[in-house]
Amino acid sequence: MASKAQAITAFLLCLNLVFFSMVSATTTCSIDYTKLKLGTSYCSLLAPLLDLDAAICLCAAIKAGLLGVVVDADVTLGVLLAGCGKTSPSGVVCK
Repeated sequence: MASKAQAITAFLLCLNLVFFSMVSATTTCSIDYTKLKLGTSYCSLLAPLLDLDAAICLCAAIKAGLLGVVVDADVTLGVLLAGCGKTSPSGVVCK
């Protein structure tokens, strides 16, 4: 019984490592993020992207100052993603 619990725990730890390595390895935006500006239909640009890709692109736009003055990048990221019907993936930090 203990070996089965250990195997499950090891599997879950490996799965977490794979997930977090994918999140940290994927740091480039797959679209032209300079088009992501307030007042434009940025949601239509993000629509075909997965939530993680959309978050990476919005974070790049926030860092570039395309979305105006941002006090808290993570909060802004979550609000903008929610406004487009997307969710902020866990583990993604916009700094």
